[in-house]
Amino acid sequence: MMFLFIGTALFSFYHSGAGLLPPELQDTAKSDGVFPFFIMNELPTGITGLVIASIFAAGMSTISTSYNNTATVFLTDYYQGIFKRSASDKQAMRVLYIFSLVVILWMSLSNLLLTEEALGNQFHTYLTTVFGTTVIFLVGFLFTLLAKPGSGKSESAKH
Repeated sequence: MMFLFIGTALFSFYHSGAGLLPPELQDTAKSDGVFPFFIMNELPTGITGLVIASIFAAGMSTISTSYNNTATVFLTDYYQGIFKRSASDKQAMRVLYIFSLVVILWMSLSNLLLTEEALGNQFHTYLTTVFGTTVIFLVGFLFTLLAKPGSGKSESAKH
């Protein structure tokens, strides 16, 4: 519903004459570029930053949820279901961390091995975006691990 509203609002904005859309974006095959063009050229600088930050936050939360769900399914269905039924909370958390790292590495490496010619342009762009967000997620995850008490790292690593 939200995308319908955004698309309708952008259509109204550019067809009312309030904004000038470049000719290359007026082609329906290139209409995916209208929203980014609007963000970069029509919104004030501060609002542009907030919109871009919110897009990254939404992507990172989606990827984080995927990692956590995959690790939880592995823990409950395979580790506790097959290998160790009475795992302690500490062992379960260790399995979750390790399997999350395995999933992150697997997704990152599979993206690096796939080529644009084999996948097509749009899917490669999607994977590249996911890979970039994965790197941001990993940096946040590693800084959290480094900032734990007794790790020998400074408290400034948390922020």
